[in-house]
Amino acid sequence: MRLHPGSSTKRLAIFIGSMLLLRVSGVPSVESAGQGRKPTRKVTTEVPGGAMTDSVLDAVRNHPFTQGLTPEHCATLASLARHASFGKDEIIFQEGDPKHEFFLLLSGRVSLEMLVQGKTLRVHTLEAGDELGWSAVLMGGGKRFQARALEPVEALAFDGYALLERCRADTGFGYKIMHRLLGVVSERLQAARIQVLDMHSPIARRAGA
Repeated sequence: MRLHPGSSTKRLAIFIGSMLLLRVSGVPSVESAGQGRKPTRKVTTEVPGGAMTDSVLDAVRNHPFTQGLTPEHCATLASLARHASFGKDEIIFQEGDPKHEFFLLLSGRVSLEMLVQGKTLRVHTLEAGDELGWSAVLMGGGKRFQARALEPVEALAFDGYALLERCRADTGFGYKIMHRLLGVVSERLQAARIQVLDMHSPIARRAGA
């Protein structure tokens, strides 16, 4: 079920949305203004063997992230996908990792964690039908959390750079993808907001949470 963010979350989501449009259009953001232009990264959008497999295309079509996409857009996304598997307790990526993969989870559960004073704190739990690693497409920096498989996980993996380049080349496809990614960010912000409220509510304090 989709969560509806509060006014503060909406303002942050609107700001993030404007930054996403800049990334898709290729216009430099305020942060990057005045900086030297980075060399263009050469990417490939072909799947192994030169053709997408039916299993990958079916997985893309059946994932909640692609609901409402046209068959052509689903095929475009599938052409960038590859299967990925992770064992129980395997670290998918660590906080600060420069990895640029974005995942659509097909099965299993993943814990998003932060390391605080030597302790691992679980921030959120993802499951089949969720998205993982949105910062690979939107932010272009290191990972914000550690991701650990709580059980065997199957996913579709996408190279963030290749996906962003395809969004820029096909703006209709790019708008649909960025609109969905913004929804993911908004949901995660709302989930974090609810968690903070639960931790600091009078009932939670009395319970020793």
